Order: sequence, then C-alpha cells, then structure tokens
Amino acid sequence: DALLLMVDAYSYLLEGKLSEAHHLIGRALATSRSADSDHFFRWMIVGFRRMLAEALRAAIEPDYVRSLIKKFGVTPESADVEDWPWPMKISTLGRFAIVIDDVPLRSHGKAQRRPLDLLKFLVAMGEREVASDSVVGALWPDLDGDAGHAFESTLHRLRKLLRCDDAILHVDGRLTLNPQLVSVDAWALERQLGKVEQAFGNTGEARRSLTDDMAEGVLRLYRGHFLAGESDDVFWAAAMRDKLRSKFLRALYLIGDQYEAGGRWEEAAKLYQRGLELDNLAEELYRRLIVTYQKRGQLAGALEVYRRCRQMLSVVLGVQPSASIEALHQTLKAR
Repeated sequence: DALLLMVDAYSYLLEGKLSEAHHLIGRALATSRSADSDHFFRWMIVGFRRMLAEALRAAIEPDYVRSLIKKFGVTPESADVEDWPWPMKISTLGRFAIVIDDVPLRSHGKAQRRPLDLLKFLVAMGEREVASDSVVGALWPDLDGDAGHAFESTLHRLRKLLRCDDAILHVDGRLTLNPQLVSVDAWALERQLGKVEQAFGNTGEARRSLTDDMAEGVLRLYRGHFLAGESDDVFWAAAMRDKLRSKFLRALYLIGDQYEAGGRWEEAAKLYQRGLELDNLAEELYRRLIVTYQKRGQLAGALEVYRRCRQMLSVVLGVQPSASIEALHQTLKAR
C-alpha cells in the first residue's frame, strides 16, 4: 500500500538512489490521492518531512503534497525547500510584501510603519539571531530611557499584525524570524548565491547542467534590489542591499565564466542581458555582453550595447564608460 511504498522510497533516498526513490514516491502519493486516503502518513514518523520535501523538489504530485503539508501542519527540515507552502512569506527583492496563508497582507498605512520597520530590520540582519539592543540602537537611537518600552510595544504590534506570535522568536534578549514558519526571499537568495560560490569559486569547468541550474536559480530569486523603496539613509537596509547586489553580480560573473570557457556565447549573452534588466548600472555586465556580440560576429549588436551603456551611465551617474569598455568600443569601430 501507500505506506509501504513510501517506506521503501525512504530507504532508496537514504542510499542516494534518487531515481528509484522518486518512482516510489510518485506511486505512493498517487495511490493515496486516488483512494482519498491520507491517514497512513500519520504513522510515518521517521522521514515524513524529508519525503514531502523531496517530492516538492522533484515536482512529484506538488499540489497534493502541499495539501498534505497544510493538513498535517508539517514543518520543513530546512529552509531550502523553495516550493514549501510556508505559512508566511516575506518578499523584499524588488518590492516589499507579506503573504500569510496565501493571502497578501494589506498595510494599514502610517500606523504600521514602525512594526514593519522592525520586520525589515530583522530580515536585513540575515539568518541569525539579533540582540534586542541592536534593534533598539538601529530603530530608536534617540529615545534613551523610552527605547525599551518602544521596542516591546512595537514587537507586540508586529506580532499582532502578522497574526502569529510564533513567527518572531524572542529568547534571552535575542530575536529572529521562525525558520519553520517564515520564508524570506532575500535569505533564500543568499543561500543560492552561496551555492554558486561553492560550485564555481575555486574550481575549474563545471557540468553544463549545473551551470544552467545555478543561473536559473539566481535569476529566479533576484527580482530586484533589496528593499528598493528604502532610502540609502536607512543604513541597515542600504548595507544589505549593497551586499546582495555585490554577491548577485559576482555570481553572474562566475556563471558567465563557465559559459564563456565552454564557448557558450549565446547562453552567456542571455545571462548578462537578464542581469542588466535587474541592474542596469552594472558596467561589467555591459562589457561582457559586448564581448558576446563580438565573439558571434554581431558588430551592430555590440555597438548598440555600448550606446546603451554610455547613455545609462551618463544620465544616471554622470560618468563615462570605463577605459576597458572604451578600448573595446575603439576595437569595434576599427573593424
């Protein structure tokens, strides 16, 4: 029956036999779904969370798996399962948004500004516990004696706004978002960027499929700058924004190096173009994109990229392209 199939699948998974495991997971879930009988899952104590996560990663009966997770209140083993039906999702890249149980949270204007500032600050500090004193120093630097009360009041209001006290853990004077309840896009991006660094940072040529997967993962997650609506004067938001931007660009360069080394100029061009759609002031992306056109003998395309680069840098930053790009431009003109 479904339970025995799932137990056998778990054994294969532990042995690293993914193909066999995925086949049995699919059979087990299909059997349970078609019979409208999911009670057996409550008996599979060991490995239940891991099997559901593996099913989502492999896109096996994803809708049914998500319904089981919600029905049984299953929490994930790790925050790395992107398709997990998190009770709360926080978006900070390109736009700021909160979704609770699949329903977007509507902001109530100025009344919720400070609680949301607290939430944004916790996100900006990354996947770690943050001392209450650090929160107070960042958000209420001038209140002195009243800062502690302001912090406690704001934390209470934030929990009320999120409709879940457990979403924010406050233990021994330290705060963090609950990793079993809350998914944060910026944190998922950092994990993905770390994988790129680990895969390509100190190694030679990587597998073709790995390069493609890494590129898709990074571009899927980076939907814009971190808390783009916050002023650069908000130092903690600006610091995280700069860090993620720098890591994002380095990841694109590492992935691009793999494409270029393999002579995959078309893929490299698509990568750099998508990168520029997200960050149109990244001069190195322009230079690399020009080279991809040059390598493919597309002179007009290369010159058009140069024109876009010069115009964007001039209008936004009031500067000219770097010497390396100008030298590349002269080479193109001489052809």
